[in-house]
Amino acid sequence: MVKREWRMLWLGSGLALLSALVSPSAWALLVHSNFSEREILMGEAVEWRLTGPDVQSEAFNQAWSKLDWAPIREHFYVASIRQRGTGLAVRLLPYRTGEVILPDQAAAAIPLPSQPLWVAENPAMGVDWQICPECDGGADGPWYARQVLRWQARIDAAEDGWTVQIHPPDGALMDETPKALGWQWPSSPQGLPTVMTDAGQGGQLSLGRSLPNQTDSPRRMRFQGPLLMVRNERAQNWTFAAPPATGQVRPLPGFLPWSIPVGRIALQTSGLPWLLSAGDQYHWQFTLTGHQLPADALPSLAQQMQGDEAIEWLSAQVDRQQTWDENGLSSRALITQPLRIHAWGPVTLPTIRAQAFDPITGRLQSTQQLGETVWVLPGWLVWTLYGLSGLLSLAILGWIGYVFVGLWAYLRLRWQLKRAVRAQRPDETIWTAVQAWSKYGLRDWEEGQSASPLQWLTAFEEKRGHSPEARAWISCLNQCRYARSDQRSVACEALVKTCQAWSKTLPWMGVIRLRR
Repeated sequence: MVKREWRMLWLGSGLALLSALVSPSAWALLVHSNFSEREILMGEAVEWRLTGPDVQSEAFNQAWSKLDWAPIREHFYVASIRQRGTGLAVRLLPYRTGEVILPDQAAAAIPLPSQPLWVAENPAMGVDWQICPECDGGADGPWYARQVLRWQARIDAAEDGWTVQIHPPDGALMDETPKALGWQWPSSPQGLPTVMTDAGQGGQLSLGRSLPNQTDSPRRMRFQGPLLMVRNERAQNWTFAAPPATGQVRPLPGFLPWSIPVGRIALQTSGLPWLLSAGDQYHWQFTLTGHQLPADALPSLAQQMQGDEAIEWLSAQVDRQQTWDENGLSSRALITQPLRIHAWGPVTLPTIRAQAFDPITGRLQSTQQLGETVWVLPGWLVWTLYGLSGLLSLAILGWIGYVFVGLWAYLRLRWQLKRAVRAQRPDETIWTAVQAWSKYGLRDWEEGQSASPLQWLTAFEEKRGHSPEARAWISCLNQCRYARSDQRSVACEALVKTCQAWSKTLPWMGVIRLRR
């Protein structure tokens, strides 16, 4: 019995030893690990190359699936992993300049590169990243759930005409698509934010993502940043990886509804006409604008279309757009709300409110537009009022036109009388000017008609009444025409003065006041 127990003990120990010998961690895999370069520029990639007879083994695959990427991801963005011959090549983009020394993991099944890597500044392209520049905590948080976390890149290029575009990350270690992770794309057909470089002027590009909906206690989380891609005429492309953002994500305050938008919001309405026809369909428009707030998170206002039972609310149309600029994400929702009013008299539309949680101030933001009051009348009465108002408008416009023409004729008369002082024949100049004015100042008077001064005076006094000033200049006109040559200058000078005195008695707008 004792011998049997000893045999069982030795058998169990042997099986445990055999299991340990065949396990992947029992020996170091024959894998050579190194960087493809010893020095690179910012914007250039380096390859982590893994070669050796065990790279294609099952033991390597098991060790690869358990690899701790934290030391690599501390310094690099893992762009891709591909097979290179019988080995593997991991394409890495550095986050920062300086020397990169990975920790010594000689005892690990898959060692990291042991040689240092030097990352130098790119003399042709400088990129300065800022994480959430509008946040108080900046790159370290804290942030709120569903807040838009944005990266801002300030660029400084050495030459003009390079194309710079910012992209969401889509690396080899990402389990979900960028859209599934909350990255926000512009709505415009032009696509992602793009600029052309201008040497010495600099530029800015922004892109960001919505943080996950954190419903429990605050947690410290890490978020991968975007990529900046530069293309120039020499077909030399660079890719700059933004450093990850690591900070505390807080849940929203418990008193807020779960659907509250996170960002800044503004509301504007376009008013309806003050006079409406009962039963006709009208469109009431609202414009919701958001800052650092996705367009699909802008609130719906359909539940607020309530109030007066006389108002029939139809299905609203919503057009949502968003874009990225230097200040971040700007969104807009244009809401067109059709309605009919089945009542007469004054009707008050409902007050529209919009709320959002501002993550910068940590406060609830509220904006509203008070409901306006419109008058609703039967359709035939509305169109009658519109017709009357149209006729009244035409009459007012006609009167204004008549006044303007009369004013122009009056000013032209005064100007021509001043010129008559230097004219060779003042009598002809004055008579021509008065006839031109009479076309607008005297009814049924035709400019240039063959009429004597006495006939003109008769027509003038029929409409204006007795006028000593008009009689005086008509008398001087006859004296100027028929005076002897040695007395002509004196007579014509008197004509000019008396005619100017007469013109000052005319209404300033040149319209003759009819005699009662």
